[in-house]
Amino acid sequence: MIALEKISLANVGGHMGMQSTPTLFRKYFSSARLARLYAEKDNGSKIDWKEQGTNSGDLRTHQYLLVTITLEDSNATPTHHQ
Repeated sequence: MIALEKISLANVGGHMGMQSTPTLFRKYFSSARLARLYAEKDNGSKIDWKEQGTNSGDLRTHQYLLVTITLEDSNATPTHHQ
């Protein structure tokens, strides 16, 4: 599963300690390709993806990040880690 996050860059560049990058939305997709297509539709134009296709880079007011999420099988036998 892939989570697409859109973060705001509106508060970046101010005084140290006063900067923030709030998440505007997080949506889940079955593939990175579908997440990228959604981001490009939301952005209104094609995105030149960075870092092996997981980061849109700075798009002036916002940025998109793709995060891989691994789900565990709920029927699996629990294991104990020491």
